[in-house]
Amino acid sequence: MPIPRDRWVPFRSGVKQLGSRWFAGVYLAIVALTVAALAFAKLGELWVIVILMVTTAIITEVYRAHQRGRQWRQLEGPLELKELPPACSDDELQRLQSAWKELLGDGAQWVMFSYGTCVVFEQPAADPQQAATEILAEQGPVRLGTCEADFRIRWHSVAGMHLVGYVQPAIYNLVSLPQHPLIRSGEELAGILGRVARMCDAKTLKVVHVENGSRHQTANV
Repeated sequence: MPIPRDRWVPFRSGVKQLGSRWFAGVYLAIVALTVAALAFAKLGELWVIVILMVTTAIITEVYRAHQRGRQWRQLEGPLELKELPPACSDDELQRLQSAWKELLGDGAQWVMFSYGTCVVFEQPAADPQQAATEILAEQGPVRLGTCEADFRIRWHSVAGMHLVGYVQPAIYNLVSLPQHPLIRSGEELAGILGRVARMCDAKTLKVVHVENGSRHQTANV
């Protein structure tokens, strides 16, 4: 595959992180209670009080993490936009097309959609447009609280943009963030914007460019 697989910055769903904290908190609480029982037998009441205070704090944090996990799980399901934003302009599509060519090089087979999402083929497809449309229709929609909502980021100096990848190995987005003093760390914002573009393309499925090795075709937009 022409896109490197290393130096990615991962961003994962909150449910997984909260689940890890839940199990860690329960484990620590059990350990603390065990230590408290041993301390009561050998060290006296003062140490028992200290250990029980620590245990109470751990259990409280575990309960809060569990509550936040319940809130996340209530949000699980397909993520839908109330209204689709405008698709990329002709100038934006030309800039993205040039950036993908710089990134993937000659001989790569890829398909770009109207919001900039790109499906890159590791193995050549007989009909890349049809294959890319099927991949994006099946794997493009986002479900909150699952790995489908996860994304990973890496800065690509050649394209001068953030490259956004997902658990789906063939789907990518390039995101260019404006220079603004409020944007200090753009990785997560770039990932969210790329994921929104992917969602829009999964809904509209409008192909604007097909690169088939040395041959290319630009669809009417």
